[in-house]
Amino acid sequence: MRATLPGFIYQAGNLAASHGGPYQARIAEAPGGSYGYALALFAGVVAVCIIVVIRFSPERRGQVMTVLG
Repeated sequence: MRATLPGFIYQAGNLAASHGGPYQARIAEAPGGSYGYALALFAGVVAVCIIVVIRFSPERRGQVMTVLG
């Protein structure tokens, strides 16, 4: 499971980036909007989504991985 979560986060980031462009442009073109604000807002939303996924992932926390052999 440890390799699944980073791969999922990477692909979710790609999906968000591919669909986020039009929304960022719309926010930046809005009255009082700027590209910096749109980028920060979008990055914040993505960060919160990643935190939620990591928080509710089925991995055990505090577990030490060792190699047997």
